[in-house]
Amino acid sequence: MSRDRDPYERTLDILRRRLRAGAFGEGRHLQIQNLAQDLAVSSTPVREALSRLLGEGLIERGPGGYFSPRHDISSLGDLYRLDETYALAALRRADRPKAPAPQAPPSPETCAGALHLARTEALLTRLGGVDDRALLWARRNLWDRLAPFRAAEVAVFDDLEAEAGAVDVALTAERGRNILGLIRFYYRRRLKSVRAILQASRAGTYHLNIPWIYIG
Repeated sequence: MSRDRDPYERTLDILRRRLRAGAFGEGRHLQIQNLAQDLAVSSTPVREALSRLLGEGLIERGPGGYFSPRHDISSLGDLYRLDETYALAALRRADRPKAPAPQAPPSPETCAGALHLARTEALLTRLGGVDDRALLWARRNLWDRLAPFRAAEVAVFDDLEAEAGAVDVALTAERGRNILGLIRFYYRRRLKSVRAILQASRAGTYHLNIPWIYIG
Protein backbone atom coordinates (compact mmCIF):
# COMPACT_ATOMS: atom_id res chain seq x y z
CA MET A 1 0.00 0.00 0.00
CA SER A 2 1.40 3.43 -0.96
CA ARG A 3 2.03 5.91 1.80
CA ASP A 4 -0.35 8.85 2.09
CA ARG A 5 2.14 11.63 1.36
CA ASP A 6 -0.13 14.58 2.05
CA PRO A 7 -2.95 13.74 4.49
CA TYR A 8 -3.60 17.46 5.02
CA GLU A 9 -4.42 18.14 1.36
CA ARG A 10 -6.55 15.01 1.13
CA THR A 11 -8.41 15.89 4.32
CA LEU A 12 -8.97 19.47 3.18
CA ASP A 13 -10.29 18.29 -0.17
CA ILE A 14 -12.73 15.80 1.36
CA LEU A 15 -14.06 18.21 3.97
CA ARG A 16 -14.51 20.94 1.36
CA ARG A 17 -16.43 18.54 -0.86
CA ARG A 18 -18.68 17.55 2.01
CA LEU A 19 -19.35 21.16 2.94
CA ARG A 20 -20.22 21.98 -0.67
CA ALA A 21 -22.61 19.05 -0.67
CA GLY A 22 -24.27 20.19 2.53
CA ALA A 23 -23.39 16.80 4.00
CA PHE A 24 -22.97 18.10 7.55
CA GLY A 25 -26.25 19.98 7.74
CA GLU A 26 -26.44 23.20 9.76
CA GLY A 27 -24.64 23.87 13.02
CA ARG A 28 -23.20 20.38 13.39
CA HIS A 29 -20.23 19.97 15.70
CA LEU A 30 -17.27 18.90 13.58
CA GLN A 31 -15.46 16.76 16.10
CA ILE A 32 -11.80 16.39 15.24
CA GLN A 33 -11.34 12.87 16.57
CA ASN A 34 -14.45 11.56 14.83
CA LEU A 35 -13.42 13.10 11.52
CA ALA A 36 -9.89 11.76 11.88
CA GLN A 37 -11.23 8.26 12.42
CA ASP A 38 -13.63 8.58 9.51
CA LEU A 39 -10.87 9.79 7.16
CA ALA A 40 -8.21 7.42 8.50
CA VAL A 41 -5.77 10.20 9.34
CA SER A 42 -4.36 11.61 12.56
CA SER A 43 -6.00 14.54 14.31
CA THR A 44 -3.29 16.95 13.11
CA PRO A 45 -4.32 17.22 9.42
CA VAL A 46 -7.98 17.44 10.45
CA ARG A 47 -7.23 20.28 12.85
CA GLU A 48 -5.15 22.07 10.20
CA ALA A 49 -7.84 21.60 7.54
CA LEU A 50 -10.58 22.89 9.83
CA SER A 51 -8.46 25.92 10.67
CA ARG A 52 -8.02 26.63 6.95
CA LEU A 53 -11.75 26.22 6.27
CA LEU A 54 -12.54 28.55 9.17
CA GLY A 55 -10.26 31.17 7.65
CA GLU A 56 -12.15 30.81 4.36
CA GLY A 57 -15.49 31.32 6.09
CA LEU A 58 -16.74 27.83 5.21
CA ILE A 59 -17.20 26.75 8.84
CA GLU A 60 -17.72 28.49 12.18
CA ARG A 61 -15.99 28.47 15.54
CA GLY A 62 -18.01 28.21 18.71
CA PRO A 63 -17.94 26.83 22.25
CA GLY A 64 -16.39 23.38 22.06
CA GLY A 65 -14.79 23.62 18.63
CA TYR A 66 -15.76 23.89 14.97
CA PHE A 67 -19.27 23.78 13.50
CA SER A 68 -20.82 23.59 10.06
CA PRO A 69 -22.29 26.96 9.02
CA ARG A 70 -25.74 28.15 10.01
CA HIS A 71 -27.72 30.53 7.84
CA ASP A 72 -30.92 32.47 8.09
CA ILE A 73 -32.81 34.47 5.47
CA SER A 74 -30.67 37.55 6.06
CA SER A 75 -27.28 35.86 5.89
CA LEU A 76 -28.16 33.80 2.81
CA GLY A 77 -29.46 36.92 1.11
CA ASP A 78 -26.14 38.60 1.88
CA LEU A 79 -24.28 35.76 0.13
CA TYR A 80 -26.37 36.15 -3.02
CA ARG A 81 -25.91 39.94 -2.96
CA LEU A 82 -22.15 39.56 -2.63
CA ASP A 83 -22.10 37.07 -5.50
CA GLU A 84 -23.98 39.58 -7.65
CA THR A 85 -21.39 42.23 -6.80
CA TYR A 86 -18.58 39.86 -7.82
CA ALA A 87 -20.39 38.84 -11.01
CA LEU A 88 -20.89 42.44 -12.11
CA ALA A 89 -17.27 43.27 -11.26
CA ALA A 90 -16.08 40.33 -13.37
CA LEU A 91 -18.34 41.42 -16.21
CA ARG A 92 -16.87 44.93 -16.17
CA ARG A 93 -13.27 43.67 -16.09
CA ALA A 94 -13.52 41.24 -19.00
CA ASP A 95 -12.93 42.35 -22.58
CA ARG A 96 -15.20 39.61 -23.86
CA PRO A 97 -16.85 36.54 -22.40
CA LYS A 98 -15.04 33.23 -22.48
CA ALA A 99 -16.23 30.51 -24.78
CA PRO A 100 -17.99 27.66 -23.03
CA ALA A 101 -15.62 25.02 -21.72
CA PRO A 102 -16.22 21.46 -22.89
CA GLN A 103 -18.24 19.59 -20.31
CA ALA A 104 -17.83 15.94 -19.47
CA PRO A 105 -21.10 14.00 -19.70
CA PRO A 106 -22.70 13.60 -16.28
CA SER A 107 -22.70 10.19 -14.64
CA PRO A 108 -26.11 8.49 -14.42
CA GLU A 109 -26.28 8.94 -10.64
CA THR A 110 -25.65 12.68 -10.72
CA CYS A 111 -28.64 14.45 -9.24
CA ALA A 112 -30.41 17.47 -10.70
CA GLY A 113 -29.00 19.75 -8.01
CA ALA A 114 -25.44 18.75 -8.85
CA LEU A 115 -25.98 19.36 -12.55
CA HIS A 116 -27.50 22.76 -11.88
CA LEU A 117 -24.62 23.69 -9.57
CA ALA A 118 -21.96 22.74 -12.12
CA ARG A 119 -23.77 24.55 -14.93
CA THR A 120 -24.24 27.70 -12.83
CA GLU A 121 -20.59 27.90 -11.83
CA ALA A 122 -19.54 27.33 -15.45
CA LEU A 123 -21.79 30.16 -16.68
CA LEU A 124 -20.69 32.58 -13.97
CA THR A 125 -17.03 31.81 -14.71
CA ARG A 126 -17.62 32.86 -18.31
CA LEU A 127 -18.52 36.37 -17.15
CA GLY A 128 -14.78 36.99 -17.12
CA GLY A 129 -12.31 38.60 -14.76
CA VAL A 130 -10.17 35.47 -14.71
CA ASP A 131 -6.98 37.54 -14.89
CA ASP A 132 -7.81 39.20 -11.57
CA ARG A 133 -6.57 36.54 -9.17
CA ALA A 134 -8.01 38.21 -6.08
CA LEU A 135 -11.46 38.48 -7.64
CA LEU A 136 -11.27 34.92 -8.92
CA TRP A 137 -10.34 33.57 -5.48
CA ALA A 138 -13.11 35.57 -3.82
CA ARG A 139 -15.72 34.27 -6.28
CA ARG A 140 -14.64 30.66 -5.89
CA ASN A 141 -14.62 30.92 -2.12
CA LEU A 142 -18.13 32.36 -2.18
CA TRP A 143 -19.30 29.60 -4.53
CA ASP A 144 -18.15 27.02 -1.98
CA ARG A 145 -20.35 28.72 0.60
CA LEU A 146 -23.31 29.00 -1.77
CA ALA A 147 -23.03 25.49 -3.26
CA PRO A 148 -25.65 23.69 -1.09
CA PHE A 149 -28.15 26.48 -1.72
CA ARG A 150 -27.51 26.58 -5.46
CA ALA A 151 -28.14 22.85 -5.61
CA ALA A 152 -31.41 23.40 -3.73
CA GLU A 153 -32.61 25.93 -6.32
CA VAL A 154 -33.91 23.03 -8.42
CA ALA A 155 -36.68 22.61 -5.84
CA VAL A 156 -37.69 26.27 -6.08
CA PHE A 157 -37.51 27.23 -9.77
CA ASP A 158 -38.98 25.24 -12.63
CA ASP A 159 -37.35 27.23 -15.45
CA LEU A 160 -33.64 26.86 -14.69
CA GLU A 161 -32.90 25.31 -18.09
CA ALA A 162 -34.46 28.29 -19.87
CA GLU A 163 -32.69 30.76 -17.59
CA ALA A 164 -29.29 29.16 -18.18
CA GLY A 165 -29.96 29.06 -21.91
CA ALA A 166 -30.76 32.77 -22.02
CA VAL A 167 -27.56 33.65 -20.15
CA ASP A 168 -25.54 31.37 -22.40
CA VAL A 169 -26.96 33.00 -25.54
CA ALA A 170 -26.21 36.49 -24.21
CA LEU A 171 -22.63 35.49 -23.37
CA THR A 172 -22.08 33.84 -26.73
CA ALA A 173 -23.29 37.03 -28.43
CA GLU A 174 -20.20 38.78 -27.02
CA ARG A 175 -21.83 40.70 -24.22
CA GLY A 176 -25.05 41.71 -25.88
CA ARG A 177 -27.14 44.41 -24.29
CA ASN A 178 -29.25 41.81 -22.52
CA ILE A 179 -26.50 40.30 -20.38
CA LEU A 180 -26.42 43.00 -17.70
CA GLY A 181 -30.18 42.88 -17.29
CA LEU A 182 -30.15 39.09 -17.23
CA ILE A 183 -27.54 38.97 -14.47
CA ARG A 184 -29.42 41.48 -12.35
CA PHE A 185 -32.68 39.61 -12.85
CA TYR A 186 -30.93 36.32 -12.03
CA TYR A 187 -30.02 37.57 -8.57
CA ARG A 188 -33.18 39.58 -7.98
CA ARG A 189 -35.41 36.51 -8.32
CA ARG A 190 -33.18 34.54 -5.95
CA LEU A 191 -33.27 37.28 -3.35
CA LYS A 192 -37.08 37.20 -3.54
CA SER A 193 -36.98 33.42 -3.01
CA VAL A 194 -34.34 33.20 -0.27
CA ARG A 195 -36.78 31.74 2.24
CA ALA A 196 -37.82 28.95 -0.14
CA ILE A 197 -34.22 28.18 -1.11
CA LEU A 198 -33.20 27.97 2.54
CA GLN A 199 -36.09 25.61 3.32
CA ALA A 200 -35.26 23.39 0.35
CA SER A 201 -31.64 23.22 1.43
CA ARG A 202 -32.63 22.22 4.96
CA ALA A 203 -34.82 19.45 3.57
CA GLY A 204 -31.61 17.81 2.39
CA THR A 205 -33.13 16.13 -0.65
CA TYR A 206 -30.78 17.85 -3.08
CA HIS A 207 -27.45 17.30 -1.29
CA LEU A 208 -26.46 14.17 -3.21
CA ASN A 209 -23.39 13.62 -5.39
CA ILE A 210 -22.58 17.32 -5.62
CA PRO A 211 -19.12 17.58 -7.19
CA TRP A 212 -16.45 20.05 -6.20
CA ILE A 213 -15.86 21.67 -9.57
CA TYR A 214 -13.64 24.67 -10.22
CA ILE A 215 -13.73 25.95 -13.79
CA GLY A 216 -11.39 28.52 -15.23
